[in-house]
Amino acid sequence: MDEAVGKRQTRFKLTKHVERTNAPAFENSPGRLSPRGEQRSSKRSIRREKMAESPFVFLRGTFWRWAETILEVCPDLAQAPTTLAVGDIHLENFGTWRDEDGRLVWGVSDFDEAAEMPFAIDLVRLATSALLAKPDREMPAREVCGAILAGYRQGLEEPQAIVLDRDWAWLRQLVVVSDKARAKFWKKIAQAEYKPAPRRYVEALASAMPEANLQIRTAPRTAGTEAVVRQFLTLEATRWQYVTGVSDESLVDPESWYHDYALLSRPGNDEVQLALFRDYATNSPLYPRVHEYFRTTGVPLLAVWGRGDEIFGPDGARAFADDLPDAEIHLLDGGHFLLETAHDDVARLIRDFLGRRLSSG
Repeated sequence: MDEAVGKRQTRFKLTKHVERTNAPAFENSPGRLSPRGEQRSSKRSIRREKMAESPFVFLRGTFWRWAETILEVCPDLAQAPTTLAVGDIHLENFGTWRDEDGRLVWGVSDFDEAAEMPFAIDLVRLATSALLAKPDREMPAREVCGAILAGYRQGLEEPQAIVLDRDWAWLRQLVVVSDKARAKFWKKIAQAEYKPAPRRYVEALASAMPEANLQIRTAPRTAGTEAVVRQFLTLEATRWQYVTGVSDESLVDPESWYHDYALLSRPGNDEVQLALFRDYATNSPLYPRVHEYFRTTGVPLLAVWGRGDEIFGPDGARAFADDLPDAEIHLLDGGHFLLETAHDDVARLIRDFLGRRLSSG
């Protein structure tokens, strides 16, 4: 594989896992358009003020930009073996929980941006956060990085939980929270507006739990989402939707994404799009009714999908078979806008499907 292509694919893998999260975007970064009306957003102003407090806080608040540029700044990292990594790892991305024996365990506590990537990217980001968190430290940067690397190696050679009550009592004193802070946290959780998540997500989560038949309640997280959603309104993101997953980008007419972007850029349309994204949350409560309809009616179904679609992945097509075993599912070479490159094949499949179903009905 060409080295440049490999880096580009790795960067896509990084960014596609953060574009739907709540990590604030670095709106004024090179190559990105500042969304209209951003000065009207008090939340964005507060976030920027927070990020301006220190380089460490800025690092925390700009993971999107980190994911986009890390392989440009450190291209050698692309050569490291790929594994499932944390992604947005930093010093404050660690926490505690109780294991099945009730022991207090320390480790990474936030996997919102977990993705497959070269393992060294996690190490570089963690080391960067450590150096930025305490610029007046006495320990030289080389020793800080060496300690992180040594700990990583030890974890690979002897993987085990870090039990604070046993071997790490000194660390326990640093991370234990007061009863007041604990009560504040659980009050916030109790006040969350619970909404059902898609069935397949809940089932996957439940299967990973240590106990069976646990009651799982889900709630949407909304803090900071607008800045991330606005990334879909840029020219770069519009083009990405057209060409990603397409084996030959020359088959896609650039006029397609330029036309879409022109429509997205009409005055006031950004607010319309944001309202549409917010309305998507009303879809998931309807999923159980859709699944029930499929199971009870056995309705004929044809799903023609882009194999390279990174917005609605191929598993979304295969999932129809869970409720409709006779569903006809076809994965074609193409991306999200499959008709741009495979319209003849799609039309042929639709005509064949309708011809058979209508003649037999």
